[in-house]
Amino acid sequence: MASIPPAEKYWYRQLQRTPPEIRLFELLPGEDGEPIRGRITHHALDRDLAFDALSYAWGDATHRFIITVDDDKQLGVAANLHAALGHLRHPTDSLRIWIDAICINQADHAERSFQVGLMHSIYSQPQVVRAYLDQDVNASHPSIQKLISFASLDLEHLDSTAAAELCAVADLSSGVWDPVFDIFQNRYWGRLWVQQELILPPRFSVHCRRVVIPGEAIIAYNVILGRALAPLYESSDASSVDALRRAIEKMRFFDAPSRDLDHLRHQVHHVSNQQDERVHGFAKWCSLLGNLLQYSRMDATEPRDKLYGLLGFSLDVSAGDIAVDYQISLPDAYADVARFCIDKYANVNFLCHCQLKPSPPPSQVDSDEPVFPSWLPNWPAMDETMRGAVFMDERPRAGGSLCPRGATKLSSDRRSLFVRGFRVDTIATATAAPFLDAQPIASVLDSLREIFHAVHLAVDDDAIVHVFARGEGRHVSATTGSDGFRATKASLSRLESLARKTPTTGLGDVAFMAGPLGFDQASERRAVRRIVDCLKGRRVARLSTGQVGILLDGHVRPGDEVWILFGCAYPIILRPTGSGVYRVVSPMHVHGLMDGEAVEGLADMDAPLHRFGVDTFSIATIELV
Repeated sequence: MASIPPAEKYWYRQLQRTPPEIRLFELLPGEDGEPIRGRITHHALDRDLAFDALSYAWGDATHRFIITVDDDKQLGVAANLHAALGHLRHPTDSLRIWIDAICINQADHAERSFQVGLMHSIYSQPQVVRAYLDQDVNASHPSIQKLISFASLDLEHLDSTAAAELCAVADLSSGVWDPVFDIFQNRYWGRLWVQQELILPPRFSVHCRRVVIPGEAIIAYNVILGRALAPLYESSDASSVDALRRAIEKMRFFDAPSRDLDHLRHQVHHVSNQQDERVHGFAKWCSLLGNLLQYSRMDATEPRDKLYGLLGFSLDVSAGDIAVDYQISLPDAYADVARFCIDKYANVNFLCHCQLKPSPPPSQVDSDEPVFPSWLPNWPAMDETMRGAVFMDERPRAGGSLCPRGATKLSSDRRSLFVRGFRVDTIATATAAPFLDAQPIASVLDSLREIFHAVHLAVDDDAIVHVFARGEGRHVSATTGSDGFRATKASLSRLESLARKTPTTGLGDVAFMAGPLGFDQASERRAVRRIVDCLKGRRVARLSTGQVGILLDGHVRPGDEVWILFGCAYPIILRPTGSGVYRVVSPMHVHGLMDGEAVEGLADMDAPLHRFGVDTFSIATIELV
């Protein structure tokens, strides 16, 4: 596209902030092949404003197409948006629609920041959000017809048997559903903004060029898949598990937004007014930390949108909690998440998602790459083992529920974090590398025996079982003699037997094939999967006192210190760098510390000393860098 002469270019008028205004684009009617024409109008953002909204992938913005605005002005739009406008346009009727690339002056950073802060309101109000996928779909294909028919299903009363009748597992790998799978392979589903654009509105529809699929059908299909496959996870039949594996391989491209829409929409539309721990807990669905863990690796043209694009459906974020500002650095944007946790919850649970990496050689350092302090998680750069609930604990609270607000603070330049707590141990030794999905189970158990100083993991010491055991409904671990403890002990014993018979079976296969591999009881299958989930991508370390813990794949080494930090859910491994100055290495699961045992009886976090067990510990305010 040649540059537009200034006299012919559309120039944006400033939007009013109080009360807030938005622009809407009136897409004027036209026939195929005719130039795209429309009008841009200003409106107060109130509940009576009627409009639709567009959800689409920006794609390559270097090649621009001209559309005509307000009769005689020109505006350049990207190819994918131009295609969407052409397919959404009606021959005789106008369509009033909100489109980010047209309705926000993208060159005005201040306006862009303000309008992104309104996204929750903008996407909550449309009569319908139209999701555009620039791909052809054969509307007459049986699978597409069946997909569309799912829109009228009663999902509330759909059980796994009925789901399997609607979507047979064998059909998933045979090619019957391939035209539907093609829809979910579209790059659109990898966009981070998809969540709030499809979660917040009362209705949405998916437009594959001119074929329209109701949003209810998209949601229903993913619910049906989940319920049809669920019984296979518990099966002891090898052929059923093999069918499950083939189906999962076929669906590997199903991105999280399409899978989670039903649950996320329920959370936002039905749970948004509940102020309880289920929503606003350690890393729960639709909390800010939970959303960062689940979705921040998804695609966004602007790096800061990997935070700002989540605010609209983070139920614990209120207006003004985190300011949208496209002129600050990426670390400064994420430092706002740390400040938010301290101010709103009086905790430092964001530290539980930090992971120290080895420093690359100078020749491989990118001078343009933003530098994050060790205490600040770089959410988009996290590997998969850090996403989820860290170590599977339900509600860890090693450092208690609250941090001292005065002593817990960011430095003025946001490069340091001051916290308060006490050192409880040091690292003596750790496994040389993280456990991997394909690592033979015999090798995994050999490493564990070496760290635990054990001959038989399930026999020598109940403390070993406690590292992996979880109790039903309990905060952290199962008590000795409980069902959870017994199932974990039996599973460890069976793992050792399995390693002797088939030593090359991979760690991931043990979890996936638990039933056919001899874990007959449902409680044992749950226990062995929990053990595998705790180990994959993580290391095991022995402390100087003899205790053993699980940590992330941080760059841990002997002499690193284990601290209880007030208001932090997990013990944190820290590395001293100077007098009272530390770097964060990794969170750590240590049996006997996870339920607040170390801070029990501590009435004053400003006290200089604290007695825990037979030892007295010095409490200090330290600087994390």
